Amino acid sequence: MSRRRGYSLIELMTVVTIASLMMLFAWPRVRQAKFKSDLRSARMTLGAMFGRARASSIQYSRTTTLVFNGNTVLVTATPRLAPVAGSTIDTVGSIEDLGTAYGATITTGAAAIAFSPRGLTADNGTVTVKVSHDEFQDSIVISGFGRLLR
Repeated sequence: MSRRRGYSLIELMTVVTIASLMMLFAWPRVRQAKFKSDLRSARMTLGAMFGRARASSIQYSRTTTLVFNGNTVLVTATPRLAPVAGSTIDTVGSIEDLGTAYGATITTGAAAIAFSPRGLTADNGTVTVKVSHDEFQDSIVISGFGRLLR
């Protein structure tokens, strides 16, 4: 009686077929979870940039602005702390491209949100910033008192 070693081609093809079917059914859920995670990360980054803008305005008693340029977000401040010829604006922290980093799209009614040296929004109005990724959407609401509501 000979002892056989290994697996037959039919056994291997059965395992590969079952594994492929499992991946086929699981892929939409994995993709959806990744999109939701990217959306959450973009929203958290946006919230951190809001905090950076408000804290910088209070800490240094100067006007800061959260600027939206497409899907790119940056914080600027005036006047400059260290004078440089030809420039009156400081960039506070790094510039974040949420489209490249997370595939997110930013939609807002304002091109920028300015914070007074007391940490209040300069126009004292509520601003909603929508973050979307494919079919998923979330938002951040900034009150006139400079608070992050949601």
